[in-house]
Amino acid sequence: MAVIDAVFQTQNIELKQGDDNEIIFAIVDAAGDDVDLSTGCTAKLQARVNQTDTAAVLSVTEATGLTLGDGTIKFVSNATASALLTFSQATYELEIKKTSGGLVKTVRRGTITLHKNYAKAGT
Repeated sequence: MAVIDAVFQTQNIELKQGDDNEIIFAIVDAAGDDVDLSTGCTAKLQARVNQTDTAAVLSVTEATGLTLGDGTIKFVSNATASALLTFSQATYELEIKKTSGGLVKTVRRGTITLHKNYAKAGT
């Protein structure tokens, strides 16, 4: 059984509610070389306020804002999507999964801090 050779890291991130947000996660192996995720992998980022919460306050895949590349996973949340976020802080995990064999590895975990939007449309 092949393993996913990617280093786990803790990384806290900040998002601005109502703005276009982009975070690029560098995914490397133990030698510091880029891990090519552009083919043969999927990814999922989920955040919860409490670890025991059933529902995620944020859930993103390639269909909804993740782009996998050679050594990177890019997370994009447009202004419309980020305006709908209501939490203040949550803990997230970013997982990659091999499409062949189904192996899963968590490559990032950390806190997401959401900076609330005080500029309101139409005022």
